Amino acid sequence: MEKLDRTRELLTRICEIGIIILMTCMTIVVWYGVVGRYILHKTVVWTEELARYLMIWTAYMGTGLAFYQGAHVGVTFVIDKLPFKVRKWILLLGNVVIGWFYYLVVRHGYVIVKRVHRQLAPSLRVPMSYAYAAVFVGGIIFFVYLFFATIELLTAKEEPTRIQIGEDA
Repeated sequence: MEKLDRTRELLTRICEIGIIILMTCMTIVVWYGVVGRYILHKTVVWTEELARYLMIWTAYMGTGLAFYQGAHVGVTFVIDKLPFKVRKWILLLGNVVIGWFYYLVVRHGYVIVKRVHRQLAPSLRVPMSYAYAAVFVGGIIFFVYLFFATIELLTAKEEPTRIQIGEDA
């Protein structure tokens, strides 16, 4: 369990640092585009496209982390009323359904990355697979966090103090 905790902490740190870097770059790029357009009166055509791809990467890197921390929106007023053992099995069933969905996301994300590798982005002139790889990589990150949450849920012997397994207190 300790090795799993260290792996989760490492992945969380990598995701957090990656998201900080991506958001910082996106802010700089958007700021550069605004300054170029409104102060220098020159349209910098690639800024919008790069900002979009950075936002896509940020969103996909953050989905697994948000899932594990319990940050996604959920309606839990019915499940919260159930006994812990019943709630545990319902959450496990939910994890199986989510796992199947993300299996499809990763599988089709990989197919799309292979398919668009030769296609170039209009302004940046880089392969579109760089942008679409966010789906594949983000899906894998989500899968890993789903695995961590499922292991925690399976090993929980009593009612956790947190609302959802994996959620920060």
